[in-house]
Amino acid sequence: MGEKQFMPADMLEVIRRNNLDTVASAFSYAQARDLTRAGLGHRRYFRIELTDGQGRPLVLYMKRYEREPLAWRLRRLLTYGPGQSPASVEMECVRSANQANLPTIQHAYYQEERDLLGVRRSYILLSAVPGVALEHCFAEFMDRNASRPEVLEDFTRRLAELVAALHRSGYVHRDLYASHIYLDDPDGAMRLSLIDVARMFRPRCCVFRWRVKDLAQLKYSMPPAWIERHWDAFFQDYLRLVGISNGRRYAAAVTRKVAKMRRRIGDYPAPAAGA
Repeated sequence: MGEKQFMPADMLEVIRRNNLDTVASAFSYAQARDLTRAGLGHRRYFRIELTDGQGRPLVLYMKRYEREPLAWRLRRLLTYGPGQSPASVEMECVRSANQANLPTIQHAYYQEERDLLGVRRSYILLSAVPGVALEHCFAEFMDRNASRPEVLEDFTRRLAELVAALHRSGYVHRDLYASHIYLDDPDGAMRLSLIDVARMFRPRCCVFRWRVKDLAQLKYSMPPAWIERHWDAFFQDYLRLVGISNGRRYAAAVTRKVAKMRRRIGDYPAPAAGA
């Protein structure tokens, strides 16, 4: 198990000063904004607004995990090995994403609490990424740039570069919905970032299947207007950047997967992440 911190000393000091550095204090912390969606079960999600030593705002997100159901623990054992908590797995995923030079969460801190049955509770603090989730901002972004096709073409290239960089690194996301890609567009300086990397992993087999799942989740969750006009360009850029020659096989598999998702769960938004 790796270090329980992945953040600079000044951020650690803010966490300690605000009593967020232990399981007991994090689970009793009452000044957070609860963002938990229905259906998350043993998981809770919060936004925390703090101030650093120079009086500057510091936004962190906290995920708290009560004891997991047995099926979840078994899946984690098979994917990530023994002794891992949900928070420790996400910490290692954040580290891996940064080591792969993916634009993602830059800093994290976690703690866990164990008993004779294993991990009882755990939590992780995550630094914010700039921008807003595509799920919430992209329709307005498209409307705002309707008369500037070059902006949407630039976005499409950048999105292909992000997904291709993820897959070229050997990793897959497993939750690659529009809610987990953030767009920051200050003064036209566009930037995309990947969040919620808790389920990211490097598959040892069935790479085709896992890549198709990521691509289908993205296609399923993006606005139909963008899909109609830009998906083909995105997909061709993606294939070229990853170095995939059997593009027709990928395209057909993604189409089948998206159709299956729509039959099973209807239109986007999808169920809670991890469901």
